[in-house]
Amino acid sequence: MEAKPEIQAEELADALVGVQRLVRRRLRAGATVSRLRGAEVELLRLVEIRPGIGVSEAAKELHLAGNSVSTLVNRLVRDGQLVRETDPADRR
Repeated sequence: MEAKPEIQAEELADALVGVQRLVRRRLRAGATVSRLRGAEVELLRLVEIRPGIGVSEAAKELHLAGNSVSTLVNRLVRDGQLVRETDPADRR
């Protein structure tokens, strides 16, 4: 008997929530200086693999609102975790 797609999706969502909690716990346990929030870690990882990515593109990749990513960037810059650079091709 095959499971219904709705049930599989629900089970997957529950499993992902559990994995996310576990990752957060392990990150917190290993953090010695500052504790980063999950979204901050995701943003830093994205910037690491896509240097120069803009706020709007990062927002799309992370499925977050642009102003949320902008707030994350500002916080990470303030805390010395991220360096903001102006794109010479886009003077905004």
